[in-house]
Amino acid sequence: MGAFLDNAASLLETAARVHEAGGDAVEFAVMVGEDGSIHMLMGVEGSPEHIAASRGWPTVYRVSHRGGVSRVEGASRSQTCRLEALEPQSAARRLLAGQPRYHLVSCKDPAQVAGF
Repeated sequence: MGAFLDNAASLLETAARVHEAGGDAVEFAVMVGEDGSIHMLMGVEGSPEHIAASRGWPTVYRVSHRGGVSRVEGASRSQTCRLEALEPQSAARRLLAGQPRYHLVSCKDPAQVAGF
C-alpha cells in the first residue's frame, strides 16, 4: 500500500478504537498539505473531493461514525478510497440477522431433557 492508503487505514483504526472505548462520535476532516502539514477541521460536511477543492488541500480524509460503522473516505489528486470498520456488536448483529436465536427441540421422553 502507498502512503495515501496507509494513512486512511491508520485513521480508520484510530477512529474505531476511540468509538469502541466510548468516545464521542464526531465527524472531522484531516487535510494534508504538499509539505506534509496536517490540518484538522471538526464537523465538516461534504465529500473529500469537495473539501479539497473548496479549501485548496491536495489530500483530504473525512472520518465519520454512523450506525455502528466507522468510515474514512479519502481523496487526493489521483486517488480515492473508502474504508469501513464495523463495531464488533454490529458485526455480530449483521451475521446473526435473520437467524433463529434458539433451536426448537422436540422429544417424546421427558427424561431426555432432565439435564436442562
